Amino acid sequence: ATSFATRSRGNLIKLRMECDGNPVSAIIDTGSQLNIAHRKVWKSSLPRPVDMHYSVNMNDANGGASTLRGLVPNVPLTCGSVITHANVYIGDQVPFDLLLGRPWQRGNYVSIDEREDGTYLLFKDAELNVRHELLVTPEPANSVQPDIADFISKTHRAKQLVNTITIEKGSSATEI
Repeated sequence: ATSFATRSRGNLIKLRMECDGNPVSAIIDTGSQLNIAHRKVWKSSLPRPVDMHYSVNMNDANGGASTLRGLVPNVPLTCGSVITHANVYIGDQVPFDLLLGRPWQRGNYVSIDEREDGTYLLFKDAELNVRHELLVTPEPANSVQPDIADFISKTHRAKQLVNTITIEKGSSATEI
């Protein structure tokens, strides 16, 4: 059996990609059913026609809703020598440049692998063999997450406090 500390928060998986040589900052979101680009990023970095016939209502995890207007089909996105493709909806008020969801991940055989030294993206070929891997969120050596460090600090202070509390019983004091 292996023991590890659970975490309440983790880093987003961010990836620098390119479309026709134009840099694009992408977030990999395994909980999204869509691939989405901000309209300003489409205009500046994804030089492809947008089909305005497509629109979709999007609900976010916080209960918000918005409409994505337009779809850019078959966008080539490269990461180093790895070439992937995505159908990308366009959003006017999204808080990211490019979000790559499950359609991108499944359509390009991209997996996420958690290892001791960090999070890796694995790019597989058509036979599902790992062809490329990329460390996307390195874990600093001997690092302790801030929420864990805070918990440990509070626990240590509470223990010190308990050790200094005394309860008087008659004429003698008992330490807890």
